[in-house]
This record gives sequence, C-alpha cells and structure tokens, in this order.
Amino acid sequence: MKKNIYPYMAGGLALLGIVAATPFTPIPQDNAQPAGSFATDTGTYYYTHNGTPVEIEKETEEIVIEESVTLLKTIEQKQLGAKLDSLQNEIEQKIVKMPGTIEVYFEYLPSRQSFSINNKKMYPCSVIKLFVMAATYDQIFQRTLSEKKCTPYLEDMIIISDNTSYNVLLTMIGKGNGMQGIKKVNSCCTSLGLKNTTLHHALLPGNNYFTDGKENVTTPEDVGKLLEKIQAETLPYSSKMLALLKQCEEDSGLPAGLPEAAVCAHKSGWADTYYMDAGIIDNQFILVVFTKDAKKETVSTLCETTYQYLEKEGLLPEKREEAK
Repeated sequence: MKKNIYPYMAGGLALLGIVAATPFTPIPQDNAQPAGSFATDTGTYYYTHNGTPVEIEKETEEIVIEESVTLLKTIEQKQLGAKLDSLQNEIEQKIVKMPGTIEVYFEYLPSRQSFSINNKKMYPCSVIKLFVMAATYDQIFQRTLSEKKCTPYLEDMIIISDNTSYNVLLTMIGKGNGMQGIKKVNSCCTSLGLKNTTLHHALLPGNNYFTDGKENVTTPEDVGKLLEKIQAETLPYSSKMLALLKQCEEDSGLPAGLPEAAVCAHKSGWADTYYMDAGIIDNQFILVVFTKDAKKETVSTLCETTYQYLEKEGLLPEKREEAK
C-alpha cells in the first residue's frame, strides 16, 4: 500500500504522522489547483475545494508531498522547542534555589536547538584548555607543529589536566614565546566566532608561567559552541579531540549525574571556589555548567536533571542491552 504524509485533518491542526490509509494533504487554496488527496491501494486521487476530482501531474504530486514533509518538520521543531523550553524552566527553577553563581549552556544536537542561562564571562579554570587543544590541532593541520611532539602534552593537558602541558603548548604555538602563543589561540577563537573567549596567561601551579596581567575568560556558550564544532567534526582532528575528552579522569562533575552506560566526552576545571564542567553526552546533547561559590554537586545535579528530562520526553535513544 502506498504511504502518504499528511500533517493536518480538516477542521483542526492535529499532527498525525505517516500512515497507509486515506490521508488528506492540504495545499494552497487556488481554484485551479487540487485541495487535497486520498491515497488508496490503486493510487492517489486529488480533489478541488468543492470535492470535484481532478487529474494532477506527477511533478505536482511531488511538490505536494514535499510541502507536507516541510510542514511536518516545522511542526515537529515547534513541539521540540516547547519541550526544551520546559527543560530550561526546570533548570532555572533549580538554580534559583541553589547558592552561588551558576551559568548554563545546553544544546540538543539532533536539532541544534539551544538555550543559555546567565551566560556571562567567567574565569574558566582548566576548561580553557579546550581552546588550546583546538588551536594546537589547527597548527598541526597547518603543519606548523609536529603532531608527534604535541601529542604527549595534549594527552596530559586534557586527561589529567596538567597545567605545565598547557603552558608548554602555548609556548610551542608561539614558537618559543608563550604570549605569542596566546595571541594565536585568541585569533583562532575569533575566527571560530567565539568572541567572548580571551586567554591572558599560563596556569599555576605549573612551570614556565607568563601573563599580561589580566584573567582568562570565556562563557558557557562559547565553550558549548566549540564542543558543537568538535562533535560535528568541522575542525581539524575532531575525532582525536573527542577521543581525548572521553578519557578525562576527573569525573565528579557531569559524569556523576549520568547513568553508567552514558558516554561523556568532557573537560572539567576547578580553582578556589570555582568548579565547572563541559561535555558532549551520548552524542545527543551538550551541557556546560560554570559555578562560583556553589556546592560542587551542583554540576552533577543539573546534569542528572537534564538527562532524566530528555529520557522521560523520549529525546534520547533507548539503551540496548548487550547480548549475553
């Protein structure tokens, strides 16, 4: 039986999906054009607005179906948007009851829909290493740096969050001058549209410290947008960056709020009263949480809230048990 798509039934705007029997497909109201169609076992039949059957060329039929698919996708996007609005509201209600400063960026990867909460510049601790990782691989891609020489430092910087490795990579990018390396990383961020991210110094504790006297800053949204580019593999060596992020050893942030089977490619950071984490979860969503003067479990709590909501709303793929 031939299948047809029909987004509406007469008298209402009920989303019905794809079926195999008697669908009605509305098209623009023009007396010279059919008003709708019925699909049967013997073919698709078209009618004018007064019910008179008309013949239609195959090319026009394809246009009708294409318009219906577009309309269906539009409605689905609006429904998804409403669900993500509800998620944002739920997170905001939790944040209001929590101590400290809390900033959040969320992106649902299948549709690229996103939202931010309190998206302001903050000192990002070791989350800033994400930008150095991306800039380093960009330099490797341009053949101005050796992948073999950079890899040990990239691994230590991301997996165990080694500060000296961060400092060394900046110096390598700057051809022996750490501050020149910082300028190149900042230029890389600007070229990627990450306009709220600026590096100003090396990290302590760590060797070979250098600074211009200002503080490193970024926003949850900038971090999330960088992760989006890595997940979409639009940056050089994206797959290698993802592999490193999946090995991040510090797991008291986002991973602590996830089921054991979930895959989290992330980078956390902490210093004094700051704690933050940014990650790609199951290739389905990005979550970035920055906190200052807040409880450390804030990050894992918000991650758990997000995951459970998406799971409840059917927005995550079902986990299949491995065959025994």
